[in-house]
Amino acid sequence: MILEGGGQFKEITMKLTDAQFLELKRFRIEDVCRIFRVLLHLVQDLTRSTNNNIEHQSLEFIVYSKHKGKDINACINSYDGDVYTASRIYTALKEHKGKVKVKIDGVVISAASVIAMSGDEILMSPTSICMIHNPWEIFKVKLKI
Repeated sequence: MILEGGGQFKEITMKLTDAQFLELKRFRIEDVCRIFRVLLHLVQDLTRSTNNNIEHQSLEFIVYSKHKGKDINACINSYDGDVYTASRIYTALKEHKGKVKVKIDGVVISAASVIAMSGDEILMSPTSICMIHNPWEIFKVKLKI
């Protein structure tokens, strides 16, 4: 490895016991979440999360809490998302028995704006941005002749 300016490479290592300790601590977080039925991404554990499954996990959270009828306060700051998932989240929030309050923290753009419109009450800072546009989709088809 060649480093500029006379820089030197130093490998960062960790003892196996320290690595096992960190793994055990992470398992405790998962265990507590299982006991209290809390989704991992709600306690900021994003080790297995992607953009798409976070949206689905949020949808599952709404569906599971729907039976309780409690009020939901949703804070949204999102630049994009899958329009089909956003549509399902919108529907789940509209069918929710409790009151849904949506607060737009910064921006809601594209599919996120669909979710934002599901609230019984929508709060938006004067400096927030909500961009709504006509959605479109591209389909590619390969024809065999």
